Amino acid sequence: MNGIKSLCMRRSPQRRPPQQAPSAADQRRTPTRRCATSATNAAEERAADGSIAVYAISDLHTDHPANLRWLEGLAPPPWRGPAAHTNVLLVAGDISHDLGLIRRSLQLLRASYDRVLFVAGNHECWRHTNDHTLRNVAAAHASPGSTCGSAGPTVLPQVKGDEQQRGGAADSVAKLEAVHALCRELRVDTQPLRLGRLWIAPVLSWHHKDWDKEPDIPGVPGATPLTISDYSACTWPSETVGASSHGARELAAWFDALNEAPGTERAAAWGELWKCACSGGGGIESNDENGGSSSSRSGNGSSSSRSSSSDSYDIISFSHFLPLQALLPEKRFLAFPPLAKAVGSDFLAERLRRLQPALHVFAHSHFAWDCTLGGTRYVQAPLCYPSERVRRGKSIRLGLSVAAWQRQQEEQGLGGPGVAVAAGVAEARDGQQDAGGDSGVPGSGEGLESDLPLLIYVAHFAGSSGGDGGGSDEWHAQWAPPLEAMWSNYYQSNPRQPLVTTLAPWVAPRFERRRQRLAAVALTSSTDSSSDTEAG
Repeated sequence: MNGIKSLCMRRSPQRRPPQQAPSAADQRRTPTRRCATSATNAAEERAADGSIAVYAISDLHTDHPANLRWLEGLAPPPWRGPAAHTNVLLVAGDISHDLGLIRRSLQLLRASYDRVLFVAGNHECWRHTNDHTLRNVAAAHASPGSTCGSAGPTVLPQVKGDEQQRGGAADSVAKLEAVHALCRELRVDTQPLRLGRLWIAPVLSWHHKDWDKEPDIPGVPGATPLTISDYSACTWPSETVGASSHGARELAAWFDALNEAPGTERAAAWGELWKCACSGGGGIESNDENGGSSSSRSGNGSSSSRSSSSDSYDIISFSHFLPLQALLPEKRFLAFPPLAKAVGSDFLAERLRRLQPALHVFAHSHFAWDCTLGGTRYVQAPLCYPSERVRRGKSIRLGLSVAAWQRQQEEQGLGGPGVAVAAGVAEARDGQQDAGGDSGVPGSGEGLESDLPLLIYVAHFAGSSGGDGGGSDEWHAQWAPPLEAMWSNYYQSNPRQPLVTTLAPWVAPRFERRRQRLAAVALTSSTDSSSDTEAG
């Protein structure tokens, strides 16, 4: 196989890969103690008694027909090993603004994964959409369909305007509540969950302007309802703090507080998570800022494989928004520099600083990413818009050499479950590299070599004594090796220079075209407003 390949899987229901049982040879195991918690029920205990594979994806945007067709083509991830195996998927927001499409998308994901965890993004909070969004969805009905290996053609809900899309929600808070109610109905988790020695924590968050601490680009329009869709598509009730000001810090604080709102199941789950996090677990001991994977990550950048100690827990968190500005390209590299005003949260950053997860999945900016900062590994694995995959596939592509990872594992004498998954993925990819063609489906036809969802973690549970959660377990875990991503690779060898406020040569022409379009829209809006005023 040629090119960089990611440790993840293009699913095709027409062809399932031969699967290999994980080798137990030379695995280092240490007796471990479970964290006794009411948040873990018997079903979760049984799911952990065998093996677990965790996948991640974000920014599905299934209101775009090509993305929905891709989702319809997903098959369950490959695995053959311990009889009790659990495939877990983390969805870091932005499925759609349309409740009908959110339902359809989550149903498809639940059909392919044993557990699905979801955190809402900005699109889920949209109470109404811009006219161009409705036109794009409506136009899809006249577009030639592509089944992408699905059993039948894509059926999109009829576009009847905002009322159907928001499910009758009077404002964005009610819309978020409707999304969470839908998740409960479909048994999609939106609060911290423990599976054996693994904690997974969805983190609610929202962006605020003053998260951006770097100088602006001179002459670039600021963050306004004309340039930031969330400011016009979201409607906040007056009693919500920060509702009256676009990009308010208070609104971001309100969202963060939802994670532990008193009396809620989400707050109870966070309480149990804090207990386990404080007793041991979380972040990566390595100080490598360029993309590591765990406390046992070797100096040559190979993937990790470790057994939990008696007081440690593997913690994976995920959010839609960014905690750190270092996870976003500098403004001079952005075709739309005001993006930095509407992508991140200081409150999210503080929560992660306290939690110290080993790995955090983020989303929203539509840039593939893999780096380690402050002991936590940060990964973004977005599907993005079809047009982005065509126009800038390099910046949204994740990949690694599966063969190289297998070779590193063999050299270290490790034959854990991740090796079997890597082998199965490699074999399954044969003959499928061009499956996307030119249909707008993710594939090499649009410059996308890596496949999604991204496999980030595999663990094998070796056994237990006693059924009360206090017995001795053997938990052998592996994290995905460092991934290739254009922008995080760039910052491995190039320090940020935020004081450079001249647009990059390849960005300036594109931004100038955007600026002209914005000016035209502003002029049209001003003219319409004047006409309305004159008309009385």
